[in-house]
Amino acid sequence: DFARLRGLSMSHPLAAAAKDTAAAAVLVCALAALGVGLGLFWRPAVFREILALPRQLVIPATILTVGVWAVFGLPYAPKRTTKQKEQE
Repeated sequence: DFARLRGLSMSHPLAAAAKDTAAAAVLVCALAALGVGLGLFWRPAVFREILALPRQLVIPATILTVGVWAVFGLPYAPKRTTKQKEQE
């Protein structure tokens, strides 16, 4: 859970359930939008052309990577306590 990883606490159990429900709704809507987009703009020849030149996928892959990084953040190391610092 993102809140616990960042050291935040949820003040009410229903708040956590609402947050999880909202996240699931966003995921469902995103998948539905993807399906509608593919349904409206499906042209297999265009997709074959895009996949034939991998360099055309560099910018979308970069944007996706930065987006995931912005949402989930970098992995972080746990902070060392004073006791751990003294033992080194």
